[in-house]
Amino acid sequence: MALVGAGPAAAQVRALAEREEFGAGPALAGGSVVWSERAGPAALSVRAQPAGGGAISAVARPRLPKSAGALTSWSLAGSGAGPAPGRFATALLGAKASGLRLVGGPLSGPVDLVVDGVTSGRRVLGGLFATADGAATLEQLPGRSRLVVRPVGGPPRTIFGPGNPQPPAIAGRLGAVPVVDRRGGLAAVTVTDLQSGAVVRRVDAGPLRRFSVIAIGLAPDGGLAITAEDGSGLDAVGSAPAGASRLGVLLEGDGLGLVQPTGDRVALAQEDPGTDPRGARVVVIEPGSRPGRPSVVFSGPPASSVDALSYDGTSVAWGARGCQFVARAARPSSRSTVPSGPCARTEVAVRTQSPSAGLRRKKPRLSIEVACLTSPGRACRVAVRALDGDGRRLGRTGSRIRNGRARALFIELGPRAAKRAGGDSSLVQYSIRTTDPGGRSRVFSAF
Repeated sequence: MALVGAGPAAAQVRALAEREEFGAGPALAGGSVVWSERAGPAALSVRAQPAGGGAISAVARPRLPKSAGALTSWSLAGSGAGPAPGRFATALLGAKASGLRLVGGPLSGPVDLVVDGVTSGRRVLGGLFATADGAATLEQLPGRSRLVVRPVGGPPRTIFGPGNPQPPAIAGRLGAVPVVDRRGGLAAVTVTDLQSGAVVRRVDAGPLRRFSVIAIGLAPDGGLAITAEDGSGLDAVGSAPAGASRLGVLLEGDGLGLVQPTGDRVALAQEDPGTDPRGARVVVIEPGSRPGRPSVVFSGPPASSVDALSYDGTSVAWGARGCQFVARAARPSSRSTVPSGPCARTEVAVRTQSPSAGLRRKKPRLSIEVACLTSPGRACRVAVRALDGDGRRLGRTGSRIRNGRARALFIELGPRAAKRAGGDSSLVQYSIRTTDPGGRSRVFSAF
């Protein structure tokens, strides 16, 4: 592991690097935060830094073989809590059908795990995990899945499957998977020792029985947290400390997502009801003085989505659309704006209208709703282009939207553009550009 530079001093929230649409990370591992960036057409750069701040280290530079084609997407995972040695695992997906390579190793180097051919035929990678002694892959076939543990220097072995399609969680040497009833509702969660394959604990669903699982999180000591929905719009966070035999409800709400427990605290992604369309933010909560009313320990800046989450009890790391963050999970670290650094600081949420709903015959137009979630200035500067299924421009518009407000934007269409945009089979893609007051911009797509 080579030192490549000094990072910023410990801060409330740090922006580590930009995050591609099909990228991954960050993750916490052994007291460090590890993240990845594209390093060429077929390679990644994996870097790490103490979670509290300090020198940035180059961990690895995994590369796809030429036969795999160009790098199209990748996964990243970390393992190791507290003083445990940190490990990383990444899966690189190439443009060709057989192009997937799994790479892993300790943060201190060198790489000690390289596996090609994890997927083949109709088997696809559904999830990647770093374990205490290697990596694990969730491999999916139509209607079924299996979790394959891949220790360094040992043969792969299947732990969960092939019948349970629910997503597992892994922490160190333990794995957890939801058990569902015949109707697909949650019945229990089993915790398994990944080395022996033995079930060491079964946790009853309790008040979350028959809920549908959204996400599951596992702590290295066996503590569990789960987000689930009841089908009528109610979401809940269930938790069970290490040794508990039944889930309890920590929080009821709406728009819950990824979750990760440590001790009696839980980090989760939750929709932010401040705007419509809604954004999301990462929060860390702990039991409050009244059941179902937890206290908020930390709250991060809003984002359009939260796609990765890692929490070790001291720090929390997450991936939002366009950026990778890490923060100390404490009340003084909470903030509502994206910090300065390598990422654009304007965040918006959008909701599009399908042209199949019908365009007006007179003065046809497309509409898109845009909410300004946060900006370093007083407003979000937004430019929108509409493209047809062949990538040809249909029209454009733009606006400045005040922080915390939403606005419907309209794109007027000429006769030819309206013909291309209308119809049940038409595909309209929106290219949204946000620009910070300092001039930094970011572009993303919506359909």
